Amino acid sequence: MIDEVHAYVAEVLLNEIPGAEWTIYKGGKREVRNGETVLKLKGRLQAYPQTIVYSAAIDVVLLGKAVTDRWLFDYVSDKIAKAKVA
Repeated sequence: MIDEVHAYVAEVLLNEIPGAEWTIYKGGKREVRNGETVLKLKGRLQAYPQTIVYSAAIDVVLLGKAVTDRWLFDYVSDKIAKAKVA
């Protein structure tokens, strides 16, 4: 289920933001995300759809935190708005 939600978020961002593309993150040797596949939205703006979905799942399962019914919508809307401004 998590992978399907991650794929859906990525697909929405790819369709809504012109020029958005998958890329490999290149950072310093010690950066955790180095070599990870990320979604490049516009300029230096990047999205990590898998991270947001896993974070929400961990909040619910391990921490017992409630996730609002709009968390996914808010995340995607925020990324789209930032990409259109950049």
